[in-house]
Amino acid sequence: MDLEKVLAENVRGFRKLRGLTQSELATQSGIHRNYIADIERGERNITISSLVRVSVALRVAPHILLTPGAVQWFKPDPL
Repeated sequence: MDLEKVLAENVRGFRKLRGLTQSELATQSGIHRNYIADIERGERNITISSLVRVSVALRVAPHILLTPGAVQWFKPDPL
């Protein structure tokens, strides 16, 4: 499995788990919504700084977004 696909699945999965739209995630991370959409489609090579910004907005460590299947085993913290 390639890393872009892993990242795409995890960003989309954690975003939905948190109940966020792409626009809301974009606002919270300070990244354009089109960039978020590209990440979720696996069409964007994300920078480290953008990875950190997205992970902060999703409230997960950056390495979790790069871990295959992370959303399936992740227990969310209470909101």
